Formats: sequence, structure tokens, C-alpha cells
Amino acid sequence: DWLENTSGDKANNLPSLIDFSLHLTFDGKSVETVITLPMEYDVDQVMEACLKVCRSNRLKSCYLRPLAFVGEGAIGVAAMNNPTNVAIAAWPWGAYLGDEGLTRGVRIKTSTFVRPHVNSQLHKGKVVGHYVNSILAKREALMDGYDEALLLDVQGYVAECSGENIFAVVNGEIHTPP
Repeated sequence: DWLENTSGDKANNLPSLIDFSLHLTFDGKSVETVITLPMEYDVDQVMEACLKVCRSNRLKSCYLRPLAFVGEGAIGVAAMNNPTNVAIAAWPWGAYLGDEGLTRGVRIKTSTFVRPHVNSQLHKGKVVGHYVNSILAKREALMDGYDEALLLDVQGYVAECSGENIFAVVNGEIHTPP
């Protein structure tokens, strides 16, 4: 949830984005630089378009998914000369694992799927193809009667859940898996 209800367009009770630029870049680098996808819009333009989608649909709290993707033209895995298109989807969304999950907790299964090695994919980026592994892990967990899947890394260490990051607070410091 990248929206905050306490700021934004107070007159119309509409939200604003909070530090969303981090989700539109890869460690501060552009999509164009990191995954060689030429972008005709900069981060500020995409952020403004995201706000417009939220305001136009009067969404006070939502899941927001801006997508940059290779457009029409050549077929193939590179498609270097095709244009880059941008779409923005938004829909109302409450607690990821449901309100009941917040009060009673959730049942988590260690998945048979593992988080791919960090060198096999661009893990610092929000790349749609990365979600396939998490989708498969989550579906496995749900079909086995659990609420969520815990993924280990290729060495067997805790890595992440299918839809959440894992962290621990030790002596006031937040620790996350590498």
C-alpha cells in the first residue's frame, strides 16, 4: 500500500503517494539503465500519472501497479527496436493476508519452490517475470491449506515469503536476508 490517507488532497479526502519513487527505480537507477528498456517518461511523470489514476478513481487506499513493457513490433526475446509502453493499474486492497490474518495470525508453509539465486535474475528490480516463482509457491501453500508460503534460498536459508519480505528486529536493528 503506497498511499497514505493523512496527506494529499485534503479537500476531497484523496491520498498521495509516499516515497513511491523508490519503487519506480532500481537502487536509484532508471529502468532504462538497469534493464535496457528505453523509457519516454521519467520517474516524476510516472508518479504524477499514478496519482492521477488514484484521484480519478477516488481510491483512498489501493494497490498500485505501474507497468513498463515492450510494445508492438518484432517478436522475440530482445525486441530491441519496439516501443516501451506504460500502463497503470490500481484497485482497492486491504491487508494482504486479510484482516483476520492481522488478528489471528497466518499459517505458513515452507514451499518446495526456492527463491532463485540472486545472480539468476535482477532481484533488485520489480520485474513482472520474477513473480512467477512466488505465484507458484503461494498457490502450492493455498492448495495445501496454508495462508502463505515461505521460500528458502538455494542454500536452504530463509529468503522471503511469496508476497512479503522477511525481517527480524535484533537489539533495535532490522535485519533482512541478503
